[in-house]
Amino acid sequence: MLACLQLTVTNCDTIARVFSKANKVKFANDLASTDWSVVFDQQDANCACKAFSAIVTKLFESNFPLVKISRARYRDKKWFTSGLRKSCLYKNKLYKTWIQTKSEEDELKYKNYEKLFHTYPKS
Repeated sequence: MLACLQLTVTNCDTIARVFSKANKVKFANDLASTDWSVVFDQQDANCACKAFSAIVTKLFESNFPLVKISRARYRDKKWFTSGLRKSCLYKNKLYKTWIQTKSEEDELKYKNYEKLFHTYPKS
């Protein structure tokens, strides 16, 4: 599952940077192992700032690359958890079974589960 996204829309494609825990750890390790002498050896503050910015930007873009997000993932809501998704699929399966069999027992199963499903919190 994607941890945290920064979304950007370009040319009808949705792209994002994935800020997962693994990417953050890798970024921190790369920052720690970077040779900062290029920045510290500068005599001019503007040149040092540009060198620092270039290094951090390069590491940021390599550790948090832009990835294309599928339409299904783009429309995901934070409150719609994987457990809620499974419950929704199960409810839909019960509904389809009831429609196909037209059994009162299947109707009761579906309606009871639907009541339970609508009591789940959405936040």
